[in-house]
Amino acid sequence: MTELMIDYYEGLHKRRLHKEPFQVERELDFIENHYCDGHIIDCMLCLDATLHMDIDIVSSKTFRDNVKKNSRLVYRRIKKLDKKLGEQLLTFQD
Repeated sequence: MTELMIDYYEGLHKRRLHKEPFQVERELDFIENHYCDGHIIDCMLCLDATLHMDIDIVSSKTFRDNVKKNSRLVYRRIKKLDKKLGEQLLTFQD
């Protein structure tokens, strides 16, 4: 993992701990505004992986569906940057 990705992941963790509710759309905007084109998709995939790490064996169906919905938001945003990759992610989503 590169230093940039470690920096993004640590910042993401801090932003998720704030008292205000975490919003995926706002985080995607943050990524697009703060990172260069070469790293935007990597950061978005890191965000998606982080969202999926919150799922455990006792997670409710509603929570799992919400994570899936947020993943679609991430994949649609990736599709705007890399159409082929975005379509593949959306097609093969669980």
